[in-house]
Amino acid sequence: MNKKNVKKRKIIYPVISLIITLFPAIWLAVFVDGNFFNLRNIYGNYTERGLFLTIFVFVLALIVGVINTIKITHNNEEAKEKEKELRRKIKDSKSIINEKDNDIENFKNIATNCFYTIARTSAICEEKRKLFTRHLFECQKILEEQGDITKNHFEAINPNAQIRCILNELVNCISKATEVNPNLFVVTLACKYPNENWKWISDFNHKGSKKLEELLNLNSAIKAAINNRDKEYIFYNNKQDGVKKQEYIYHARDNNGKTPGSIVAHYFTVKDNENLFVESVISVSTYGSKFDNSGRRHKETEVMITDLIELFENLLKIELALLCMKEKY
Repeated sequence: MNKKNVKKRKIIYPVISLIITLFPAIWLAVFVDGNFFNLRNIYGNYTERGLFLTIFVFVLALIVGVINTIKITHNNEEAKEKEKELRRKIKDSKSIINEKDNDIENFKNIATNCFYTIARTSAICEEKRKLFTRHLFECQKILEEQGDITKNHFEAINPNAQIRCILNELVNCISKATEVNPNLFVVTLACKYPNENWKWISDFNHKGSKKLEELLNLNSAIKAAINNRDKEYIFYNNKQDGVKKQEYIYHARDNNGKTPGSIVAHYFTVKDNENLFVESVISVSTYGSKFDNSGRRHKETEVMITDLIELFENLLKIELALLCMKEKY
């Protein structure tokens, strides 16, 4: 039935219903009293025709009245159900709003705990990074001109220990943000100097991991981060999605995808203007839990984690510059 017919029915039915409901009074006042159609005999009594038609009019009005009563009752029940459904939706909406408010409040607390120290020192870190990259450029010029640089100034430098501390703090921050046990995280860091091969930075190739050369030849997150530099982060809340897109390869601890886990990888560089000194790629993965186990805050979790990595990036750049000075010059 098309919309026009439905609309016509909605208009016509109430009109007919009203006419039939009022018709008994009209029938008695006009037709019976006026003795139309020979409804009464000469003595004023109903004829058979008059009795039959009067009963028919009243029964018809009664039936229409009953139908209207049933319809009103049904409509009232429908209205009550709609009201209940609306109340449920309002309650659910309030619950979602409260949940979002709690999420926002939790994120604010996490942000305060994780970002406060970094925010206070970010300007200093940036200046320190610029200082060391300029120093690297000077060292490079001295090396080209003199062929050697005294290493006395670099003997006390221990960037590996500092990098270890930075990555541990990064994991702790992500752990607080995602409520995932820090023991389920594995972080790796690799670097490459100009005209050299990629290598793991000492202590950051986790036990049982594949050799870096293998990962660079396979569909790994590290390879994807290096090759797809326009894509700032490789992020998969579910590693299985990364495998499907050929941007992740299972580690032994993944149990061929049966163990839940997430992966994020990020490529960045240490350079002074156009002078490139270090390329680096960091990956953070979980084994036994995802970043977002609920599956409802996937995008928010991705933004939060990538923002955290970005905040720690400058700290890592400083130590990578020092590592380059120590190992190259």
